[in-house]
Amino acid sequence: MTMQQAPNRLVWIRARWAARGLCVLLPVLGGCGPDRPEMVQVSGRVTFGGGAWPKPGTLYFTPAEPAGDLPRRPGVADFDTDGYFTVKSFEDGEGLIPGRYLVGVECWEVPPSMGGPPPVSYLDSKYQNPQTSGLELDIERGQDAERLELDIPK
Repeated sequence: MTMQQAPNRLVWIRARWAARGLCVLLPVLGGCGPDRPEMVQVSGRVTFGGGAWPKPGTLYFTPAEPAGDLPRRPGVADFDTDGYFTVKSFEDGEGLIPGRYLVGVECWEVPPSMGGPPPVSYLDSKYQNPQTSGLELDIERGQDAERLELDIPK
């Protein structure tokens, strides 16, 4: 074995042991992820003046009051021009934690951008702010799913 082969062999041995250690640890660590609270799947359709949207938009679900001892966590749902959406509160989870939510809606003709033209919304500004939109949603504990239908006036 030459001097050059010895360091390569040492690197190979270390890599094998690291891989073995990973094989042992991965199944153990797989169960150690954060526990998710109770979730209720929320989906539905939002229309614009009873019809389609001129562009895609977003719904924001801001927790106003949790159900019991459950944590507060916001949700978000993107919709296309057809208005159909599914709410997500976690990257890989769907729905909302039970509680009361205030809902805001955004749909931009000219989206906000740094240094670009001023933003122009298709909606009255009151709908962009969950505190002023007048849109609320109550999710009950133990509920299987919630189907939400909203219409935002033009």
